[in-house]
Amino acid sequence: MLSYADNHVWWFDLKRMLIIFFLLTSALVCAAAAPHTQPVRPRGHRDGDYSLTVAGQFSGKGSASVTPGTLSLNSNIIFKGAATGTLTATNLTIDKCYFTGAGTIAGVACTIEGRIDLPAATDADQTDKQSCTGRISGTFKDAKGNIGKFMAVQSNPSPVPGYGNGHGGGGGNGNGNNN
Repeated sequence: MLSYADNHVWWFDLKRMLIIFFLLTSALVCAAAAPHTQPVRPRGHRDGDYSLTVAGQFSGKGSASVTPGTLSLNSNIIFKGAATGTLTATNLTIDKCYFTGAGTIAGVACTIEGRIDLPAATDADQTDKQSCTGRISGTFKDAKGNIGKFMAVQSNPSPVPGYGNGHGGGGGNGNGNNN
């Protein structure tokens, strides 16, 4: 038969184990509910010069330039491996991240459309340069029905001024107002 002292110790141990269990469970629930944040890195800005590559029925290399609200393209091209010419478009209209407009490919009128993308700058596997490098992708179709695609990568990416964290990696002072 258990004495009062033995019974009391057993009950005390059970209460202690239950308290520890509930504390650990609470800690796990709180840890799971806490927001998991990535380090804040400055995003790039889309304005600037890009290295352009053309593929499809047309191939070639050239350049692209983005200014506030417009995109311009210029590339030497080879059509189906034989004929040469240029892809030229100036002042394509940018609306949010999409662009449309007209240009010429080897002297033939063409329509152009596509988008400009900036990384979210939250991927921990990206380098700082990758996190602010803009990319352009698009297609063009000439009046004869020939289609081509192009990709462009920003030549000298840089973070948006004033979007830094105040620790030397960006252009801001950390208070959000660039002062």
